[in-house]
Amino acid sequence: MDAAQIIMADAQAHGVNPESALRAVGGMIKQRQAILMQEGNSVLVVRVFNKDFAELHLFTTDAPLALVSALKVFYQHLKNSHLKAVYGKADQPQIVEFMKRIGFPIEPSNIPDYNWMARV
Repeated sequence: MDAAQIIMADAQAHGVNPESALRAVGGMIKQRQAILMQEGNSVLVVRVFNKDFAELHLFTTDAPLALVSALKVFYQHLKNSHLKAVYGKADQPQIVEFMKRIGFPIEPSNIPDYNWMARV
């Protein structure tokens, strides 16, 4: 699947309008507010909101084992970046558990709009 198909399928699976989700991500990309990373059928949207910090949004249609593999690749890219920390709003606790298991140093967020952070 390509990134657009993954974003739309994930949005639909979570009760979000797929076209709205795709427009929102596309707008961030077009305005150079975010980048996409794709591994398998998982897409990570990295929206940098400060030169050292970014917000992450994960869209996936991968099965759990494939998702864990994708998260490992994403984490390695983030560790090799200039970022100091990444933030998220976990609406699926199992994703955060996967992230912890592969090495993301997840902790409570120090920014109120997010419920987790990881120093990279």
